[in-house]
Amino acid sequence: MTRIRCAAAFLALVAVGASALAADGPLNQFASDTDVVVRFKTPKATIEKVARMVDKIQPGFGAMVRQNSPAIGMLISNPALTGVDQTKDWYIAIHTNGPDQPSVVFAIPTTNAKAADAALGEQFSSHAAGGWLYYSEDEDALPGDSAPVQALAGVMRGEPTTLFERGDISIFVNIANLTTKYADELEQAQEQAAMAIQQIGEQAPPTPGMDIGALLNAYSEIFNHLIRGAQDTQQLTIAATIADDGILFEDYLSFTSGSSTANALRNHPRNAMAGLTKLPADATVLFGASADMQQLTAWGMSFSSSMLGDNQDLKAQLDTFNTGIKSITFGPMIGSFSLGNPADGMFRTVSVMEVSPVEKYRDMMRSLSESMGRVEMNGITQETTVQRDAESVGSDKVDIVTVVQDFDENLDPTGMQKQMQGVMFGPEGLATRMLYQKGRVVSSLGGGKAALEAAVRNLDGTASGQIEAGRKGMIDDPNLLVLIDLPGLAMQGIKAASEIPGLPLPIDGQAVDNLKLPQSYIGFSAAVEPDAVRIKTRIPVEQAQSLIAIGFFFQQMQGGGGF
Repeated sequence: MTRIRCAAAFLALVAVGASALAADGPLNQFASDTDVVVRFKTPKATIEKVARMVDKIQPGFGAMVRQNSPAIGMLISNPALTGVDQTKDWYIAIHTNGPDQPSVVFAIPTTNAKAADAALGEQFSSHAAGGWLYYSEDEDALPGDSAPVQALAGVMRGEPTTLFERGDISIFVNIANLTTKYADELEQAQEQAAMAIQQIGEQAPPTPGMDIGALLNAYSEIFNHLIRGAQDTQQLTIAATIADDGILFEDYLSFTSGSSTANALRNHPRNAMAGLTKLPADATVLFGASADMQQLTAWGMSFSSSMLGDNQDLKAQLDTFNTGIKSITFGPMIGSFSLGNPADGMFRTVSVMEVSPVEKYRDMMRSLSESMGRVEMNGITQETTVQRDAESVGSDKVDIVTVVQDFDENLDPTGMQKQMQGVMFGPEGLATRMLYQKGRVVSSLGGGKAALEAAVRNLDGTASGQIEAGRKGMIDDPNLLVLIDLPGLAMQGIKAASEIPGLPLPIDGQAVDNLKLPQSYIGFSAAVEPDAVRIKTRIPVEQAQSLIAIGFFFQQMQGGGGF
């Protein structure tokens, strides 16, 4: 029992000591009206992380990072890092001053405070406290000898602090303080935007088939929502974590509880989007979205209807669609994008959306597409046709919705725009195949019927694509997920361009195939949380490795021989 009591007493002393240390730290010395704080976690260890990652991308280059690491002293106005402790975190606080230069305060841990102070330029005022040297060119911005009544640590309490401390490089933005400080400027921006939009509306020439006034009103509404969103925002925390296999950025944006922005975000459901593994294996862009689709679709249709001017028939169809959508249940939507042979259309997309009841949704989509008919606007004639049950995939019928655009000779005297449409979409034009199956709608663009058949086989098969590595570090059940294989997309584009008739590119398509870049993805995910939005972005080293390989490829083609 005595040992247990001694252990408890020891732990209590440790906890008290830790609290005391935290209380002496910069976040408890900076006042709550600090606008921005940057944290550089244990610079010596962080630089070593960067060096190891660079070595993974390009062996041997990590040594250059280590050799040049003392240059970080320039960032804190102490070029030689005299008296600076690189094994503890560094902080930089920023106070905005309206139109004047912001005040910057450095909070740097020291091994020798006097030596560190002496190494600074004469323009700095400073004071040392608790192993930290605080200095700034603006003496009034320096923390006082005692902690402020309201410290920044209190503003950051909770998830912002947790994330801020997790990153190797972190940034905290006190948005609530900024919007209060610049409330007059925000109000002026709204007024100026409203005046500018009004002037554009008064000067814009009439456009047949379009209500310019309604369009400008919609833009004004969007701008006002953005201002309202900024006013509802409390803070933004960004943390970058460095590892041997890549960099992870995590953002946390929080809103005032009960605000219009927080309430608007609350109704969007999250989803794991497991079906992404069944999308085409050659896809260089994959995405998934889960939201209140009824709300978003209704807003989109209302927006479109308001712009149609005197096209009463199409307005009526949009209003009918908007009413009917209220009885449709939507699940998540996933999709993919890639570039293929221009002969069949460069653009290849596949999308899958969960819908119920699918039969009603099919009928609504058919009626809406057919109502588009023929539209003429500013020298462009667009015609939409719907071929119902035009093809079959297995026992299911496929609709083909085709959009054809013709350009006035004055707009396209050489026929280049029409030719480019043929390259992008193929001989069929912009033809979307729509397959309505139980509980889902599968659509494809480009690649003809074969592309849709392949997509359905993948969706119904047991095999899964190799994208799980791309989801590493991502949110498990996001509202939005985007995976991009940037080098793969670039090589698809290069190969496709080499196959465009009449385009003189000295590129061997077979050589592009032989490069065999490994598939990897830049990942982006976002999810709604209570009164907040979390975003994660990851860039794996394989993406950088492949981009370097592409650089070597082009140098070899040009006889450069590499680096």
